[in-house]
Amino acid sequence: MTRVLYWNIESFGYNKIRPLTTKRNRAGAPIPDLSAADRLALILAHITAFNPDIFVVVETASGPSNGPGSLISPTGGWQGCVELLLRIRNLTGLAWNLVPPLVVGQAGRAEGVAVFYKPVIPAGGGVAAGRRLFTGPNAWSPAGNGISFNPTVLPAPAAGNYPLLQTNSCFTVAGRAIPPTALNPGNPIESQCAARVDFVDNLGAPINYGGLRQPYMVTFCETVDGPPVVVQRNLTLFAIHSPPQYVAANAYLNGLANVRDISAALGALETRVITGDFNVNLLSQNGNDPLRYAPLTGLGYALQLQPPAAAPPPALDAYMGYFATHLKSKNSTIFWSTNVGGVPYPGYRYIGSSNSSNLYSIDNILVRGGAAGNFTIANTVVGMPLNVVNPTPGGAPMGVVAIASDFQAPPLGWPPSPAQAFVAGDRQRFRGWRNMGHIRSTSDHLALFVTV
Repeated sequence: MTRVLYWNIESFGYNKIRPLTTKRNRAGAPIPDLSAADRLALILAHITAFNPDIFVVVETASGPSNGPGSLISPTGGWQGCVELLLRIRNLTGLAWNLVPPLVVGQAGRAEGVAVFYKPVIPAGGGVAAGRRLFTGPNAWSPAGNGISFNPTVLPAPAAGNYPLLQTNSCFTVAGRAIPPTALNPGNPIESQCAARVDFVDNLGAPINYGGLRQPYMVTFCETVDGPPVVVQRNLTLFAIHSPPQYVAANAYLNGLANVRDISAALGALETRVITGDFNVNLLSQNGNDPLRYAPLTGLGYALQLQPPAAAPPPALDAYMGYFATHLKSKNSTIFWSTNVGGVPYPGYRYIGSSNSSNLYSIDNILVRGGAAGNFTIANTVVGMPLNVVNPTPGGAPMGVVAIASDFQAPPLGWPPSPAQAFVAGDRQRFRGWRNMGHIRSTSDHLALFVTV
């Protein structure tokens, strides 16, 4: 099984996790950035808890770029990716690679996507050791300012190497050969592959995203070492970041079923995974809206964050916290123990959006081909699994993989009971940096995890 962790880390870049500030002490030495250190520690806590094989980060800063399909600028977001890659390698003691991050969207909406992955599959469970190779589906051409291109569309430029900065940083071993039986045999060398951001519809016509962030497609093959080398699985992964406005986001979500790479029949030994911030709330006001993802589930994709089939309890907020993937701004959170009244575990009053209290379950993962399991929302406010109330109200998901609350100086009796009396100062403690402050500073989204 492959462990996939997805996270929209808000405006991810070097400043998010930098080890040193730009300030210096009296001796002239750089001063550690303690706020960034807390954010980095929280991100790395996810790596420890979930032990992913693939880690997808959307909303990576792109910097000035040459447009969709080009490399993100070698500043900001790129520096953050390299710093995080090194930290993950040091934390795990394992080789990790990074798919060279490319730009999606146009100026004003552009950002990058970072996909980290383990290139080595250890032996275990009766299976021999193997490799996980990035196979594209596009190839990289250094011609001009660099371009990601579809090698199956002719005429095609010659594939080549990335700049040394990307090659040396992203790949533990450059030049690994892709087995000819992989799903994308047109790409012979891993370190010359590229993500895809250009797509055609089901009729073969190019899709114009009008400046919106395009889907981000990466493919892998997972092998068992030989001789001969045997491809055990081809894994196709899409990272989605829909537009923030509901109408546009709903149209974008519906349109994904018209992307040929998403809708086409599965290839040999293929599993497809769609991860993303879809900006469309999973639950309607009655707690059950199966039509949100109907175009994709109709193609055979299984929704991992799944609303209950039965009607929910009368109080929607009694269980919507179990589905929440989005956090309000720190100063918009209202701790339950204020005089506005008690609110139930686990949502209290920190989930949602500062602009809309109904925008709380907008991230999801969909899987097509093969079994999926262990789906978990990484809620580090109260900790996972969400089993304080058991059974959960309305059959809400409690999650499987454990990750602790990251509150470092929690209010007394945390997590609280809705019946607990108001205590002066609780809201300030709840919002403090050591508690909600550093969690919300890291991102307004919670990470999602699944095994496929």
